[in-house]
Amino acid sequence: MSTLSLSSPLHQLELELSIEEYQQLLIVYQKKHPQQYTNNSEVKLAIIAGQKTLEWVDWLNKSRSTDIIRLSSKQSTRGIPISQPHQYSPRTIAKKNIKIKQSAPKIILDIVYKNQSFSHLDISDTDFINTAKKIVENYKTATRWQHFENHIPYLKSKAKQSKAKQSKAKQSKAKQSKAKQKMIFVVIMSLTR
Repeated sequence: MSTLSLSSPLHQLELELSIEEYQQLLIVYQKKHPQQYTNNSEVKLAIIAGQKTLEWVDWLNKSRSTDIIRLSSKQSTRGIPISQPHQYSPRTIAKKNIKIKQSAPKIILDIVYKNQSFSHLDISDTDFINTAKKIVENYKTATRWQHFENHIPYLKSKAKQSKAKQSKAKQSKAKQSKAKQKMIFVVIMSLTR
């Protein structure tokens, strides 16, 4: 488990957090910013579906003494290659919601998306786990987006400031270059006289 710092600005999240850390982060964020919850229905759907799925896994595991359902393990956890960063936005979250709903078994659609009561599985654990992982991965993406969404104006202003700084530096360099060229021209002219 990585070290989660809730005191740092929310737009500076670690790249990989555990499910528990995402849940903790979402709870803290919603308490700190109750009025700033996302307005995007697809992001909300992914968050609610993820929470419902995690609650269902807990409910299922309470009735099992063996064959506990796990959505992650050391073997299944992978790093994010720098050459293939995760991309997320309301559009990518919406696309994943659609894909999940198109391929999910009926029992998962009924319980997670139609808000029916929890029930025991009428599908294999493997089929459940495969779909649940997709839902929870989209939940993580939506949770991360939820935190970034309210910081977009700040990030845009920082990018604008950086661009302005670079432009100013470029202009200054161009002026210096012109001044050097003028000096060289004056020196050459004085030598040719």
